[in-house]
Amino acid sequence: MKNSPSRVFHTGEGVTKIKIVVATRASKENFMTQTATERSLQLLRSAQVGLHLHASNATGLPELYDRAIKASAQEPCALVFMRDDLSSAGRLRA
Repeated sequence: MKNSPSRVFHTGEGVTKIKIVVATRASKENFMTQTATERSLQLLRSAQVGLHLHASNATGLPELYDRAIKASAQEPCALVFMRDDLSSAGRLRA
């Protein structure tokens, strides 16, 4: 039996929708202008890739990630959980 993902989500056009979930203590303005993650995400933005930002966050990551997982049941997508200090330039392709 070969390994395969348990669930693969596609839009009507056959393109996987991706939601990137980021929690940061930075304000939205500072995240958008001063973090490595935002600079990297600018290269990935498209109709298929969206950002769900938790700015000025003080909530634990498990709680935020659980909320994102539950929300994806209503709007199927592939979830990517990222830290706010990661640079993905040149590694991720949308």
